[in-house]
Amino acid sequence: MEERKINYYIMGYMDLMGQTAILKQMQDFPDSSEGQKSFMEKTEATINRVEEFRTIIKNFIDKVTHEKSSVKFQTPEHQQFHEKYTKANLDVQFFTDSAIICTSLHEKDVSSKENPSILPAIYSMLSLFSLCMLQAFAKGYTIRGALEVGLASKMINKDYYGPIAEELKVLEKRAGYSRILVGQRFIEYLNGYCEDLGEIGSQDYKIVISYLKTFKQCLYKEDDKIGFSYLRHALFLAEGDQRYGHPEFKKALDELLPCSCAFIRQQIKTSKDDKIRKRFVKVREYFKKEHCWR
Repeated sequence: MEERKINYYIMGYMDLMGQTAILKQMQDFPDSSEGQKSFMEKTEATINRVEEFRTIIKNFIDKVTHEKSSVKFQTPEHQQFHEKYTKANLDVQFFTDSAIICTSLHEKDVSSKENPSILPAIYSMLSLFSLCMLQAFAKGYTIRGALEVGLASKMINKDYYGPIAEELKVLEKRAGYSRILVGQRFIEYLNGYCEDLGEIGSQDYKIVISYLKTFKQCLYKEDDKIGFSYLRHALFLAEGDQRYGHPEFKKALDELLPCSCAFIRQQIKTSKDDKIRKRFVKVREYFKKEHCWR
């Protein structure tokens, strides 16, 4: 039997909010034809939502992990250096209406000449968070999530299991409303990043510092919790930060922001549940703070 490997991972967790309440209303098949029609419409709508959520994630990960660069390199060394800071190793595990996106920190202990830096994977994971959050609002639903570092094992069926998975669920529930919370170990990992940067002023050093600066600029504190600003990161992508190849992001953001704001505005106006309405008010205030309210 192959020896079980347990590694440290950076994991992101996203959960479609409101699905549990919908499923509770669909536990039994109605007797009447009218009831069956309504039942099937609700069933199809919620299944389509989950499928769309999964498709966005799978397509994004396929793009960043398998797409080959169109850049022509003068030497193999130039190509190797480019891939080191652009190639991302990401994996995903789906469970009902949630997703875990992860990247192993194990590669970081291997020769950086042959393996990609962990930085593009983190950058790509944050980009995926931004895309999913805005796509959800624009389509009329919400996502809550978390990001943390911890131990896990990749099992025979390629699922991930370990304490990090449970920690992510606890952190995600602490979010309370549609936002992304960041765990303390992830912040400590960024602060203590110990990859050999080379000499100050070297190309390696400049790239790594640029990545870390971008990550830290997208963190903010709210009610004693650290959040990831998906809007701030989306603006970085839209305003020309093409480090990881998202030339279409500005167009997407121009389309997604007005739709997202319209949905948030509608929920504040029409929600009969005061608790839910207050949650959307918080989202609106966050959009305004990031100068994204349309």
